[in-house]
Amino acid sequence: MKKFASVLKRKNIFLLLLVFPIMFLSCRGDEGPRGPRGADGADGADAVKVIQYEKVPSDWSGDVNGYKTILNVPEITEDIYQNGAVMVYLLNEGTSDKYANILPYTYLYNGTTEYMDYNAYVGKIEITLRWTDSMVNTTLAPNNNYIFKVVVMEGVRLEDLKKNSIMSNVENIEKYYNVTPVKRY
Repeated sequence: MKKFASVLKRKNIFLLLLVFPIMFLSCRGDEGPRGPRGADGADGADAVKVIQYEKVPSDWSGDVNGYKTILNVPEITEDIYQNGAVMVYLLNEGTSDKYANILPYTYLYNGTTEYMDYNAYVGKIEITLRWTDSMVNTTLAPNNNYIFKVVVMEGVRLEDLKKNSIMSNVENIEKYYNVTPVKRY
């Protein structure tokens, strides 16, 4: 009886080894209908937006301790705030790289220090301008226009940010991601 059970067991194993591959090979037939198109994901220019703002003197409020202005940036969503990147660049017309000044920014001139920084929030950016002379706040109301470019990036891979120096200049970002800035005032 044990011998019969052993033979039966071997036959079952043999049948399984024979039938199992046939089952997978026989699963061929005509291709089924194509499914619906999925949502377009963000890539390249879709994942990076550049918005240009011009702030006139009347857009700033504050006192000797600093002046602030708000940029309304609806592109900064909760997801961007939590998982993306937001960078602000200041126009510097005196150089060939016009937007070479990424905030935060510090400029020293004849003993006066100009600081410019920003805080990003969902839907907006607050920019602060402050001047000091020998460590004493001497901020005056801005008397000229300031032009900024804001870069909003969805889930950017760290390798892309580290890969080269594209982030140091907004024009490099525009070229790398093939993005055209949108102007807002």
